[in-house]
Amino acid sequence: MEIKFKINADLIGAGASTLCTIHCLATPFLFLASTCTKSCCSAAPSWWLWIDYAFLLISFFAIYKSTRITSKFWIKPTLWMSWIPYLQYEILQMQVRTMLCRIKLD
Repeated sequence: MEIKFKINADLIGAGASTLCTIHCLATPFLFLASTCTKSCCSAAPSWWLWIDYAFLLISFFAIYKSTRITSKFWIKPTLWMSWIPYLQYEILQMQVRTMLCRIKLD
């Protein structure tokens, strides 16, 4: 018996959104729990920051696949217009982290 797995972009998007929500809800609590440690809340762990990039990549492929198979024209620009601010936010957040690290090094 052969089992075929069909990758559904909606399921990927819903799963990524759920994980992203958990990640975003957990972040403040992790920083509160680590208040006044040795680093004094200077930075998040690098593995925690890479989760943001994983969500960005997963959501990109989910939107890409959804826009290729959708029959509704208005869905395509709407999905991309909702993803672009997320990309811009992540780029801005990366620039702020880099700037803060440079200030602390000086």
